Amino acid sequence: MPVHPVALDDYEDMLRDYAESISVITARAEAKGVPFFATSRRLDVLAANENWLDFNHLNATGAALFSRWLGEQVGEAVRQGALSIPASED
Repeated sequence: MPVHPVALDDYEDMLRDYAESISVITARAEAKGVPFFATSRRLDVLAANENWLDFNHLNATGAALFSRWLGEQVGEAVRQGALSIPASED
């Protein structure tokens, strides 16, 4: 989950909790063979304040940018064979 670039800067405990949460989520995803796409707290495409509703929520512009980034990550995972496209049920 993306977090505003400055949301955790002055909160050492929150930063530690965030890092621990990401570690747990990554381990669970890996255990299930599911790729985990880490956004990095400093995801450049989301750095501008105008992409955020508040420190924890993207606005429509930020959501569109994040969706594009996520789509690129999924596409690359498919290209590399880390994800497969489900067969059609037609």
